[in-house]
Amino acid sequence: MVIVLKELSDYCLAWSKLDISPTDLVLDVGSGHKPLARANILCDKFFCDDTERRGTLLVDRPVVVGDALFLPFKDRSIGYVYTSHMIEHIPDPERCLRELSRVARKGCVNAPSKAWEKMAGGVPSHLWFVRVDTGKLVLEEKEEPIVDTVLKELALRMYARDSYKPFYWRHRDLLEVAYEWKEEINYEIVRRSGERQGSNWIKSQELECSATSEPVRRESIRQAVASLLGLGVRMLRSRAALPRLVEILACPFCLGHMEEVGAEAIACLKCKRKYPVRRGTPFMLRELATSGRNYTIMPENGRSAKTELMESA
Repeated sequence: MVIVLKELSDYCLAWSKLDISPTDLVLDVGSGHKPLARANILCDKFFCDDTERRGTLLVDRPVVVGDALFLPFKDRSIGYVYTSHMIEHIPDPERCLRELSRVARKGCVNAPSKAWEKMAGGVPSHLWFVRVDTGKLVLEEKEEPIVDTVLKELALRMYARDSYKPFYWRHRDLLEVAYEWKEEINYEIVRRSGERQGSNWIKSQELECSATSEPVRRESIRQAVASLLGLGVRMLRSRAALPRLVEILACPFCLGHMEEVGAEAIACLKCKRKYPVRRGTPFMLRELATSGRNYTIMPENGRSAKTELMESA
């Protein structure tokens, strides 16, 4: 019970250490099963695939299904953007960081530290080691999982005795990396080839198919409690004017303004592409875009995300 209460307390108060003002419109990118309590809007690419998170996607406030590499939001439409334990999964972090600084005026990138990676025994879906060096966010591409057998054994024993989370909270500054920024993100990418890429470099990104479904999610009891507490946080501490989603959304292809087309679609005024809307949730993925001729963009694997969307509904 003590652990559960501490976890809920941490969920409610963690945001208060960040440079978030009461009037900031806050976006959580890669929100997953445990979004920032203060976030007004959530964004996640994977609506039903929980492979790389520890629970089902929490949907308790406005949600946009979108790709962190092609964020479907207007330039500087967000006061504060937050992302936690997401950047280490991204194959093209350069583009992701550029997108975060495009849509928001300030924000925070949170990620597991190298010490955490050693304790975890090497997580295959984590592609980068993350650290902060003299005010710069540094991402170093993994060559292979780095495992410290002593630390891993210690972590396993703590898990068995339910003492891992208290240890994590006490030493969070060693096990997590938190990088806050304003106006732009100062970063460096270190690749396995020894090639270093700075803030002005962007790599082309292949389209990735995302299976999605109707936005109906089941919450655990703990998620339901956290959801209510988070609502209380936003009601008490947020004075941000919450716009209609269509007012801040932008086409992930051309960044054109969007307009609603009935209750089941949203369209770009510039390139005329349309995106599906399910029960008020816009699915703003490039793979799901259709033109006026109802043409579906196909990913390289030959299977359209639109087909998967319909099959999973």
